[in-house]
Amino acid sequence: MVHFIKKIPLALAGLILGITALGNLLAVIYPPVRSWIFGFTLPLLVLLFLRLVMTRENLRKEFSSPVTASVFAALLMALSFLVNASPFNIAIRWILWLLVLMLYLLYIAAFSFKFVLSRNLALVYPSWVIVYVGIAAASTVPPLFPAITAGWWIWVGAVIGYLLLMPVIFYRLLRFGIEKAYYPTLIILAAPTSLLLTSYLNLSLHPNRFFVIGLTLLAQFLYALVLVRLPKILTQNFTPLYASVTFPLVNTALALRLSLAELAVNHLFFRILADGQAIIAVLSVVYVSYGYFRFFLKMTEAKTS
Repeated sequence: MVHFIKKIPLALAGLILGITALGNLLAVIYPPVRSWIFGFTLPLLVLLFLRLVMTRENLRKEFSSPVTASVFAALLMALSFLVNASPFNIAIRWILWLLVLMLYLLYIAAFSFKFVLSRNLALVYPSWVIVYVGIAAASTVPPLFPAITAGWWIWVGAVIGYLLLMPVIFYRLLRFGIEKAYYPTLIILAAPTSLLLTSYLNLSLHPNRFFVIGLTLLAQFLYALVLVRLPKILTQNFTPLYASVTFPLVNTALALRLSLAELAVNHLFFRILADGQAIIAVLSVVYVSYGYFRFFLKMTEAKTS
C-alpha cells in the first residue's frame, strides 16, 4: 500500500478539479447530481493527501518542476469549489473558505519566489494560469460574509494575473514551442477566460451584457483554438498530465451555458453548441478517469509481479 501511495502522481489534482467542475456543470441541468459527483472526489482527495504526507522527502524535487508545481495548484481550486458547495453550516464554510484562500495566497508567493524571480522565460508554461488566475475559483464567498467585496478583490486580482500572464505564455510558446510531454497543458489555455466569466456571473447581481458577450466570445475562441489540437494530444500514450485536459473543457462548457442563460439566448444553434460542449466535457472526464484507473491498475500489477 505504501509503495502504491508513493507512486500517485501530483497531477491527480487536475482530475480532482475536473470532476469537481463537472459536478457544477451537471448541477445546472440536474442539481442533485452535484453531490453524487463530488462524492467521487473524496477517495481521490484522500489518496493525494496521503501522497503528500507519506512522501514529504521527495516533494522538494518534484516541485522543482514548474509544470508539476503549477498543475498541483488545481487542488486549491478544487477545494475552493468544494467548500462553497459543501453541506456544512455557513460558519464552518466561511472558516474553510478563508483557510483555502490563505493557502492559495501562500502558494502563489512560494511559486513566485521559486520560478518568477528567476526571470527565465523557458520556465513559463500554460499551467501557470492555474496558479495566478485559478484563484478566481475562491471569489465566490460564503453567504456569511457581510459583503461581496472580498470576492470582487479576488476576481480583480485574477484578472490582473490573466492580463499579465497570457501574453507572456503565448510569446513563450511562439518562441520556444513546448515539449511533447507537456502537450496536454496546451488545453489549459481555454480555462482562464471561462473561469473569469463564470466567476463574474456568480459575483455580479447585474452583469454587464457587453462584458459578458466579450468574455464569452474570447472564451469560445480559445476553446476552439485548443480543441483542434486535442486529437493530436489524445493520440499520445496516456500520462498523468492528461488530467490537465478536463477542467478547461468542463468549465468552458459551464461558462457558455451560464452566459447564454444570462443573455436569454435560446436559439437552437446555441442550445446545440452548449449541449455539444457539455458532452465533450463529460467524455473528457470519463476518458481521463479511465486512463487513471488503468494507470493505477498497472502500478498495482507491477508491485505484485
